[in-house]
Amino acid sequence: MRPLTLALAILLVVVATSRLGTAYPTYANKVPNGNGVQSPCNADELWPGVGHLHQAGGGPRNPFGLDLKAEGFKWTQQLCRKDSDGDGRTNGEELGDPECVWQEGGKPSRTDNVTHPGICEPVGSEKCAKLNGEFKCPEQFNCSAIHQPGVRQMSLRLNRTEVPPKETTYMCQAYEVSNRTKEHMIAAVPVIDNPAVLHHMIIYGCTQKPNVALDSPFECGMSAANCFNLIDLWGLGMRPGNCYRDDVGAPFGLEGYQYVVLQLHWNNPAEVTNWFDASGFELYFSPKLRQYDTGVMMYGQAKLDLAPRQKEIYRTATSDSRSSKELLPQDGGYKLLWGTLHMHLYGTRGQVSLWRNGQKVRDLIPMHNFDYDTPIVFEYQQPIDYLPGDEIRTDCYYSTAKTNRSVYWGESTQEEMCYSFFQYFPHNRTKAQSWPNVDLCTSFGKIDYCVTGLQSVKEYIVDGCDVKTLQSGQLIQKYKKDIDSECRHAYQYRCSDQCLAWYRSVKASEPCFNGDPIDYILLYTRALAGYLDLCAERDQRDKLQEAKAEIDELNKRSTPAPEVHNSLLSHDIRLLIVSASYLAGLLLAALLVLVIFRMKRSSVASIESKGIHIRLGTAYPTYANKVPNGNGVQSPCNADELWPGVGHLHQAGGGPRNPFGLDLKAEGFKWTQQLCRKDSDGDGRTNGEELGDPKGGKPSRTDNVTHPGICEPVGSEKCAKLNGEFKCPEQFNCSAIHQSGVRQMSLRLNRTEVPPKETTYMCQAYEVSNRTKEHMIAAVPVIDNPAVLHHLAIFGCKEKPNVPLETPFECGMSAANCFSLIDLWSLGMPGNCYRDDVGAPFGLEGYQYAVVQLHWSNPAEVTNWFDASGFELYFSPTPRQYDTGVMMYGQAKLDLAPRQKEIYRTATSDSRTSKELLPQDGGYKLLWGIMHMHLYGTRGQVSLWRNGQKVRDLIPMHNYDYNTPIVLEYQQPIDYLPGDEIRTDCYYSTAKTNRSVYWGESTQEEMCYSFFQYFPHNLTKSHSWPNIDACSSFGKVDYCVMGLKSVEKYIVDGCDVKTLQSGQLIQKYKKGVDSECRHAYQYRCSDQCLAWYRSVKASEPCFNGDPIDYILLYTRYSSNGDTRALAGYLDLCAERDQRDKLQEAKAEIDELNKRSTPAPEVHNSLLSHDIRLLIVSASYLAGLLLAALLVLVIFRMKRSSVASIESKGIHM
Repeated sequence: MRPLTLALAILLVVVATSRLGTAYPTYANKVPNGNGVQSPCNADELWPGVGHLHQAGGGPRNPFGLDLKAEGFKWTQQLCRKDSDGDGRTNGEELGDPECVWQEGGKPSRTDNVTHPGICEPVGSEKCAKLNGEFKCPEQFNCSAIHQPGVRQMSLRLNRTEVPPKETTYMCQAYEVSNRTKEHMIAAVPVIDNPAVLHHMIIYGCTQKPNVALDSPFECGMSAANCFNLIDLWGLGMRPGNCYRDDVGAPFGLEGYQYVVLQLHWNNPAEVTNWFDASGFELYFSPKLRQYDTGVMMYGQAKLDLAPRQKEIYRTATSDSRSSKELLPQDGGYKLLWGTLHMHLYGTRGQVSLWRNGQKVRDLIPMHNFDYDTPIVFEYQQPIDYLPGDEIRTDCYYSTAKTNRSVYWGESTQEEMCYSFFQYFPHNRTKAQSWPNVDLCTSFGKIDYCVTGLQSVKEYIVDGCDVKTLQSGQLIQKYKKDIDSECRHAYQYRCSDQCLAWYRSVKASEPCFNGDPIDYILLYTRALAGYLDLCAERDQRDKLQEAKAEIDELNKRSTPAPEVHNSLLSHDIRLLIVSASYLAGLLLAALLVLVIFRMKRSSVASIESKGIHIRLGTAYPTYANKVPNGNGVQSPCNADELWPGVGHLHQAGGGPRNPFGLDLKAEGFKWTQQLCRKDSDGDGRTNGEELGDPKGGKPSRTDNVTHPGICEPVGSEKCAKLNGEFKCPEQFNCSAIHQSGVRQMSLRLNRTEVPPKETTYMCQAYEVSNRTKEHMIAAVPVIDNPAVLHHLAIFGCKEKPNVPLETPFECGMSAANCFSLIDLWSLGMPGNCYRDDVGAPFGLEGYQYAVVQLHWSNPAEVTNWFDASGFELYFSPTPRQYDTGVMMYGQAKLDLAPRQKEIYRTATSDSRTSKELLPQDGGYKLLWGIMHMHLYGTRGQVSLWRNGQKVRDLIPMHNYDYNTPIVLEYQQPIDYLPGDEIRTDCYYSTAKTNRSVYWGESTQEEMCYSFFQYFPHNLTKSHSWPNIDACSSFGKVDYCVMGLKSVEKYIVDGCDVKTLQSGQLIQKYKKGVDSECRHAYQYRCSDQCLAWYRSVKASEPCFNGDPIDYILLYTRYSSNGDTRALAGYLDLCAERDQRDKLQEAKAEIDELNKRSTPAPEVHNSLLSHDIRLLIVSASYLAGLLLAALLVLVIFRMKRSSVASIESKGIHM
C-alpha cells in the first residue's frame, strides 16, 4: 500500500525561485472590466489582481484596493468618481465606466483600453514613481543558461480546448519528452494564451507511459494520469519563467522522466461560455548534466477536525526518526535549501523545527503570523543538514472563532491543511518512486505513513493496535468473514441489526477499532470502513433510543408532571422517523442460476386441472457432512456417479426423504450408534456397513460406499417392493444431436484449484460461433469434481467479454459483461435437450461468445481440490422456428422485520412497459414459470392482469419450499399481450429469527421473483434498455418505466423519478454536496452536511419514501463521482439525523424532568444516561488526494526582507 500516492501532488507547492506567493483575485467581478485590466507594465498582459500590488492578486493592496475595501467591496458612485492612484483619471474612466452607471453583472460602456485604477501610469514617469512608492514592475525572464550550446527547446502547449462553464476545471495533456540516456531540464517558461481563465499550470514527471492517450487533452480532476512527481509550475504573479540554479536540474531521459503531463487549472466562477485556452510551457534541456537532482519533501498532519467557535486550536505532527534513519542517504542525509508552511484561511501561526536525539536543533520555519494571502518561502543562506535519525516537527495553530462549521482536512480554502515543504538535494528518483518514500512522510494522527511501510519495523503499535496488521492485510482478513456474513446484504449498504451487533462486539475487544487506528482504517479501506462508519452512527442512535425508552419507563413509574408526560408522547412520535436509506440490486444471471433447476415431472391434480404441469427442482444437500462418506455415496443407478442427496429420493437432494433420510432426521441429524447399526433401506446391510463405518467412529473404508436409503440392486424383485415409487433418474436422450450437420463443442474449465472457502464463482470465456446464425439445441454437463460442484451456467455474449478468452477467472455472481442466461445444470440434471421448435441463437445474428460459470460449494474449506467441469454443447445449422428468452418480474426492495409470523410483499409490472415493449402482433407466449424466494418464503402467487382485471393465475404456490423449487409448465402457451401486467405476491415468516432480513443473494437473505420462459425472443431488444426481460420493481418504482422514452415524467410519491435518470436531480444538488458535504476524503456527515440534508429532505419529495431508496440504489455504484457522493452523504446523514434528533429529544426530556422534580431514581437514571450519551463516533474519514491544493497558494513573487528572521541566517 502507498497511502501517499493519494497526496503526491500536494508537492506542487513550491519551486526554488518562489518567494512571496499570490492568491487568485476574488473581487474582480465587483468592478467594471475587473477581469480585463491591462498591466501597467506590459499592455499585452492583464492584471487580474486589480486591487493588489501583485499582478495575480493577494498580498498588499494598492490604493484602489484599499478604497474598494472601504466601500464594502461594492462599486459605488464615490468609488467610481475617485482617482485612487492619482494619475489624473477617475477610477470610472480607467475601468470603462466614465458615467458611473455600471452595476454588477452589467456590461460597461467601454471594454477596450482598460487601464489600472490603482497603479499610477506611466509607471516610469517622475510623478508616478513618487505616487507608486516601492511598487516595481515584475522582473522579466532572464536565463543565460538556455543559450548555451546543445540546449534543446521543447514546446508543451495544450491543444486549443473549450473551457467548461463551471467554477473549477483541471485539464491535462500527456507528452513523450525524452528518450535520451539522461539530460537535465534547466528552465521552464510559461506561455499564457487565456489569462482571464488560467489560474496555474503544473508539469508532472512520469517514469512510465501515462495511462492516457498522448497529445490529447483530458479532464483530469486534481490528479494527472498516473504521474505524481512535480517538476515545475507557474501561477498568477510568478516570475515569467523559472531558471534553475547552476548546480541542480530535473532529471529526464532513460535515467529520469521520459514522459510528462501538463496540467492547467481553469478558474471560471462566472461560468462564462465560449472561452478557449491553449496555454503551456517552453522547456529547456541541457545535455550537460548538473551536479545534483533536486526533490521536494512534505511533512505534517493529515488528520484535522477543528471544532467551530474556538479562539485557538493546536495541531502537530512529528516525523518518526525510524523513517529518516532508514530512508535517508547514510553518507550525509539531505541538504535543505528552503522551506514553507502551508495552511488555509483558518491558519494563524505555526512553526516547523528540526529535532535530533530528542533535542531541538533549530527552527526551520518560524511563522509567527501566518497569512494565507501572502505565503512565504524561507531560503537558507547555508543548506541545513537533515541527517538519518532526525525528526521534523510541524506545529499549526488555527482560529475558528468566526465560523459555526466544523472544519476538516480538505483541498478547498474553506477546509484546512497543516503541511511543511522543503526542497533538498541530492534527490533519489528511484526511491521517490517506491514505498515508503521519505519525500512523503506525513502523519495521520499519531501514525507516520512511512513507518507503516518500513520492512525493518515488524510491529508498529499505536493506541494498542499493531497498525502493520492493516498494512499487511491481516486485520482485513481477520474480519472479512464477519463482514461478509453479518454486514454484506448483497447491495443493501446499511448497518443492519446483525452488523450492529458485530460492530459493538469488535469495538469492545479490538484496539484497532478505536482512536487513531480506526480513523486510519477508515481512510484506507472500503467495505470494512463503510460498515464501521454507518454502524458508528447507528450505534449512537440506538443507544439514545434505548436510553429514551428507559427514561420513558422510569417516568411512568415516578408519575411525572403532565407537561413531562405530554413531551414524552410528542417525542415518541418524532422517534418514529425511519432511515431513508437501504440499497437493493438486481443480477439477472445470478438469480436464475440459483433457482431454475429442471427435474423429473410430477403431477399435482389441483394444478394440472388448470393446464399446468409441474417439474420438481433440486437443492444442494445440507446434511451430507453429518454421516461418514456423505459426499462419496455411489449412485444406486450408476456406479460411476455420486448421489449427493444421500437422505433424499432425488439424486441432488431436496424433495421427499428416503428411509435413511427419515431415520437421520429422527436422530436429530446426528450419526448415532442406533442409526449406524440400523438397515434403513432393508437390503440386508446396516447403514454403517454401506457408508464405510461398520463399527461406528472414523470411516474405515472410503471406497465402495453404497446407498443406505435405497435398496440395491434397484432392479431386483425385493428392492422393487422396498423402494416403492422410486425410479432411477432418466438418462439423457436427445435424438436431435445425432442429426446431420449438428456441431459439437466442448466448453470446459481449465483445471483449476478450488479455493478453501464456502462459495466461489469461477468463470471462463470462449468464442463460440462466427457463423451467420445457428441454434444451440442441447447442453450436456461434464462433471469433473461432483464433491464441490453446485451448478454450472452458460451466459451468452453478443460482444467479446472484457476478460481474456479461455482463462479461468473468479467472477462473483456475474459473468464478465455477459448477462443473458442461456442454460444451466445443477445436481441431478442429466442435460437439456431443447424442444423441437426453439433454440438459443448463436452466430453473427446471435451470441458469438459465451461464459461458463461454475459455482463451487466448499463449506468445509477443503484444500487441494481441483475441478475441470463444463458443458458439451450441440449446434444445429438449421435454425428452428423461434428464439427463446427468459423474463423476470418481482420485488427488489425487501426489508423484513424479525419475529414476524407473516410478512407480505408484492410487485406489479407497469402496463406501459408491456404496451410499448412487447411485439404488437401478439405479444409473447409463456411456456413455463417458476417462483423464487429463499428460506423465509412460505407461499406466493403470480397472476396475469389485463385492463385492471385478473385473467388467471400463472403460478399458484400455496406451499413454498426452497428445497423443492417447482417449474410449472403450461400445456398450452399463455398469451402475454401488450398492456398486460404481471403481479408477483410473496409471503414470508421470520418468526424463528432475531435478525432483520434484506434482499440478497445468499439463502440467509431473501428474494421475491417470478421467471418465465417465452417466445418469440428478440435478441436485440434484450440487449437494450429498457429490457422487457428484466422489468422488476423497486418498491413502487418499475425499472422499465424509467427507461421508456414515451414516458416524460414518472411520478412516484410526489417525485419525478425521471430526473434521476436524466441526471437533473444530481446536478440540482451537486453544488450543495460539494460545498456542504465534500470535505476532501473526509467521508462523513458533518454539521453543515447534516443541515443541508435536513433542508432538502424537508422540501424535496425525491428524498423520501421509495424514491430515496431508489436513488440510493442507483447512485452508490454509479461510475460518476458526483452521483456516488450524493448517495453516500444521504446514507450517512439519514443515520446521523435520527441520532441527533434523539439527542435533542433526550435533552428536552432531561430539561422537563428537572422542571417537574422527578423522583430520585429518575434523576439518577438521567445522570447515568448522560454518561452513556457521551460516546462519540469512531468514524470519520480523512484522505489525501494527489493533486493537492497548495497550487492554489504558494506562488513565487518578489523577495521581501524580514530583519528579525534574516538575523538567524534565513533569507526571506
